[in-house]
Amino acid sequence: MNPTATTIVVAREDFSIPGGEESTEAGREPVALENRFFNLLRDSKPDVVVLDLSRANGDGVGMILKIRRQSSVPILVVFGEESTNVQDYRIVATWQPKRWLGVGLGYNRFAVDVNVGTKRFDGSLNWKYQGPMLFYNAVF
Repeated sequence: MNPTATTIVVAREDFSIPGGEESTEAGREPVALENRFFNLLRDSKPDVVVLDLSRANGDGVGMILKIRRQSSVPILVVFGEESTNVQDYRIVATWQPKRWLGVGLGYNRFAVDVNVGTKRFDGSLNWKYQGPMLFYNAVF
């Protein structure tokens, strides 16, 4: 059996990459950080993206949606200790007969518990689903 390498891209909530900070002020602008991240994502074709949302203050959903719109790479999210109410586990196997086409089979378990106390909504939300999934990806 030949050893294989796994490519992992790590990013923070602002699309900055730990250990890869730009030296110029323009390189630290939000648009520049986002462009740099997506260029790296496209060029390196990672096996997984690890998002460090421990400092995101609950503002990581937009980042996840942006990544999901441009890539089907699995996303592993790291939260701070206070964010123990989100679970997302996914195991998938993908077969790519062509560079632009992928077919996969997997199992997904997702759970979120939100307790909110405001003037508009005082209560909680429990959303859970789990089960097998069959999917295909096409890139145009």
